[in-house]
Amino acid sequence: AGLFGIAFVIDAMGDQLTALVNVTIDYPDGRPTFWQLACGEVPRITMRVTQSAIPGEFLGKDYSSDSTYRQDFQGWVSQLWQAKDDELARLRG
Repeated sequence: AGLFGIAFVIDAMGDQLTALVNVTIDYPDGRPTFWQLACGEVPRITMRVTQSAIPGEFLGKDYSSDSTYRQDFQGWVSQLWQAKDDELARLRG
């Protein structure tokens, strides 16, 4: 569902978008509960924000009906997720 959501936005608004904003959040002291976040009881949060250009070949495509595009798009998003995992590994050093 997540991939389809990203693809849907790019399909619908691709000519108005140039990049994807990628936010990586790490909680060095362990994952807090919602209540801890809401009450400000989280001592440290590390956040990295990056911008990834949306490849031009993904613009003007239809994720639901173009299997080649769908496969290429899934590969691109997988690379973004791998970069996020690598960044989290560096942060946790």
